[in-house]
Amino acid sequence: MAPLQRLLLGSVLIWLGGSQIGNGQDITIPSDGCSWRTEIYGHINQCDGNEVVVGSCGSGDGRDCNGLTHQLLCCDLDNFYYSNCLEFYGGYGVHLSCPELTKDPDTMVEAACGSEKGLDCHNGSSHSVKCCHGHQFDGSRVGSSGECYWLYGGRGQPVQCTRNDEAVFGRCGSGQAARCTNNQWHGIQCCRLIIVQGEDQ
Repeated sequence: MAPLQRLLLGSVLIWLGGSQIGNGQDITIPSDGCSWRTEIYGHINQCDGNEVVVGSCGSGDGRDCNGLTHQLLCCDLDNFYYSNCLEFYGGYGVHLSCPELTKDPDTMVEAACGSEKGLDCHNGSSHSVKCCHGHQFDGSRVGSSGECYWLYGGRGQPVQCTRNDEAVFGRCGSGQAARCTNNQWHGIQCCRLIIVQGEDQ
């Protein structure tokens, strides 16, 4: 099933390739404002508007993530917000990478949906992601440095980006069988987070 998109109004590691304002400047994500958000199958799991996604958990045909179907690890980021969001949908084992799907390297995941054994998410999909632009309140655009990799886990196994300057830019999900890369159940695409321009154009 190829990814679909809808405009919204509002551990296996595979390499692909404190913040200050300035193009290319790293952004450090504090660890003291992080929490796991949990949802049942077919429901959108979303971080708050001032939070970035840094980890995920996915199930097989049951509720393998602390008794529910899927989880996101959301971390507070000062003076941060999202805009211009798109939602994309995929079948079992499809890698939904926001930069690839939007043709924009600076779109990142704010929310996701996961399934159990059926195609439980919107549009008859196995999983979905909500891809958004990130900003700081001073007008700076937040995005990816282009240094990205995919990290995979088994059913009910949480995975988390390995550094405190990385966020989730994509996700893979399965159903009742392990269909992501290397026979894994789910995965996340982690990219280094930077200021990509001094102010929005």
